[in-house]
Amino acid sequence: MKRRSRDWLVGYVTQKIPKTPRGERYLSLFEATFDETYLGLDLEWLRFGEEAGYFARSQTNIIGRLAFAWHTEGVSFYQDETVGDLLRQAFVAVADHITPEGKFVWPNDKDMYWAGSHEHAWRLEPLLIGFIWAEGVLSEAERDYVDKALRRAAHWLVANPCVEHNNRGVVWCAIVALCGLYYDDEKMHAVATLYVEDILRGVILSDGEIGEHTEQYAGGGPCSNYTYTGLGYVYLYRLFSGDDRFDDLLIQGARWLSMYNSKSGYPLVAGASVRVAKPDPALVDALPFWEWASQTDAFFAQIADLHLNKIVSTQSGIGSHIISPIIWALLARGVDVGPTPEWYTTWTSIYERPNVHY
Repeated sequence: MKRRSRDWLVGYVTQKIPKTPRGERYLSLFEATFDETYLGLDLEWLRFGEEAGYFARSQTNIIGRLAFAWHTEGVSFYQDETVGDLLRQAFVAVADHITPEGKFVWPNDKDMYWAGSHEHAWRLEPLLIGFIWAEGVLSEAERDYVDKALRRAAHWLVANPCVEHNNRGVVWCAIVALCGLYYDDEKMHAVATLYVEDILRGVILSDGEIGEHTEQYAGGGPCSNYTYTGLGYVYLYRLFSGDDRFDDLLIQGARWLSMYNSKSGYPLVAGASVRVAKPDPALVDALPFWEWASQTDAFFAQIADLHLNKIVSTQSGIGSHIISPIIWALLARGVDVGPTPEWYTTWTSIYERPNVHY
């Protein structure tokens, strides 16, 4: 495994949108979120934190998506002066609320640090990537100010592990890997490497089952929400690290998940969700993973294609994890739809845990 560099990261996220079989549909889905509110960016809240809630997480996510739109040719808001100035103000406002220790603190923001440092990762990830996309919108002094603040936030994340064997752990691990890549810092990367195997093998079991496998869920199992959250960050870890040691496990997970739902993305196992009680799975989070897996087996392009059809038809949105899964699916260079393999047509069992034996 050859570790990737910051140059690789910048080149990857700033590439022109590749022409791929589902690219135009992804882009249309992303474009449909644009309106006169600029995705709901709230500069007053970023400056003063006047309303209580989870605004820090949602607002930093908006910054990331707007930065992608501003930077990327072919996307609405490309090089738009108003958007550029909004991004400039937003990044400075965020930096004003990063403490000397590196934590994100706004008045009245619902404090989620009790839940684990993965919450910090969710705030940091769109800012690091977005800061690459927003090159040129800040003055040199502003850019230096924001860069120092983000570096403090990155060091805080690395120093405060969340090593749960579930979506939270893999969120932390993926964004620590991003920090190591962003700063070309081998020590940061080594922290993620220290924990990643146990976390990944806790999220994806040896038979491919993907879920929340932790004590508070009686040993755990799949979740209609967090199976997909975790998988989105498994993909990001694989992308950022270049670590191919677990590819066989990831492909086994792809096989399992392709059978857990119908090919069109509808649950086959009624009620089998250990944490979130919703019947409609969070399919959008897994789209980049399916595009990546399609390069190994083009059948998984079928899954991406059909799940995308469902997301569009049900107006399920573009997701709020990994900035937006649609962005990474656009960049993942998936292949054309391939045939259905024999292993899919002959399976007889998709779910065995939890099991009670007498």
